[in-house]
Order: sequence, then C-alpha cells, then structure tokens
Amino acid sequence: MNKIIISRHARIVGFKTLWTKVHIMCGIFLTPALKLGLIDNHSSSGYSNNLLKIAYNSLLFYLSVLQYSCNLSPEPINYGKDECEYCRMLISDNRYGSEVITDKGKIYKFDSIECLVEYALEQNILGDEKQTFLVTDFSNPLKLVDAKSAFYVHNDNIRSPMGLNVSAFGNESDMQKFFSDNNGRKIIWLDVIEMIKLSSM
Repeated sequence: MNKIIISRHARIVGFKTLWTKVHIMCGIFLTPALKLGLIDNHSSSGYSNNLLKIAYNSLLFYLSVLQYSCNLSPEPINYGKDECEYCRMLISDNRYGSEVITDKGKIYKFDSIECLVEYALEQNILGDEKQTFLVTDFSNPLKLVDAKSAFYVHNDNIRSPMGLNVSAFGNESDMQKFFSDNNGRKIIWLDVIEMIKLSSM
C-alpha cells in the first residue's frame, strides 16, 4: 500500500519534470506551424504569431495550475515540535495526529481528531468538499487516511490527547481486530462530528 506522505524533494523534481515536458510539447506544436508557414518566424506583429503566443502562455498557465492541484499532499507531522492549530499544544501522540489541507494547498496540523473537527466547525469548512481532512491510522501511526472514509472506535479506556477517546483506522479489518481486543463502540465520521458538537455544548 502506497504511503500517503510525499517528500518535498519529490514534489520539486516532479515540478521540474513537468516544465520540461511542457516546453517539449510546445516545441512540438510550434515547429510544424513554422515549417508550414502558418507563422512568420521573423514577424513582430503578425496575427497568427500573437495568437500562438497567447495559446502557448495559456498552456503553460493551465499546466502550472494542474501541477499545483496535484501537489495537495500531506506533510509529515513533527511530533514533539509541531503545534496544534486549534488548541496550540504540542502534537505529541503519533496515534492521533491529524491534518486539514485546504483547496489552496495550505496545511493545518492538529494533535487529535477532536481538535481537527473543532477547527473545521469554527472555520465553517467541515462540509466543504474542496477541503481534505486526514486522521492518523491508529494501527499504523506513520499513515494518514481520509477522515470521511475511516473506521472509528470510541473507547474511554484508550485515552486520546483531548479526551474524546476516539481512534481511527484506515481499514475495517484493523478496526475489527482493535474492537475485538478492546471492545468499545464502532462509529463513523458523522458520529465523531456529533460527539464533538455535543461535548462542546
């Protein structure tokens, strides 16, 4: 299973590779047009030449936006050093770290699922499909998974940093094993949200 975390170096290399391909593609389109005489290579104000320049720049802009959108990837949480965006405490327990990635690529880190939800409620972005909500897989602390599709267990004997005591799992089999060993209550993402709303009243 591919890890969800992608290094900054990989992003930079990918970006440079994309730009190389863009220039190659533009060259492929430019060369035949020049050879066929559709564009005057020596003209400074020809209509066709200006039109192609617009198309060329538009292609560069479009592919830049596409590359930016594809790089909305999570960042590793630096436990013991990174600060929770909501409660401002240090993020210390690697079983509960979480992240929000906005549609503009900005990343906010949290020390627990409940802090993530509290922040999303406060910012009124919880129902926004453009935002990405990630929680740590309790059975694999190095892995961040989609909060909406994750499986959850509420168990007050397994303490979370802010006291909600909800653990997230990337797949159902891991959740079921944890539940069999520890009991508790199986819940889904919407239940987690409702629990946090009630605890805040």
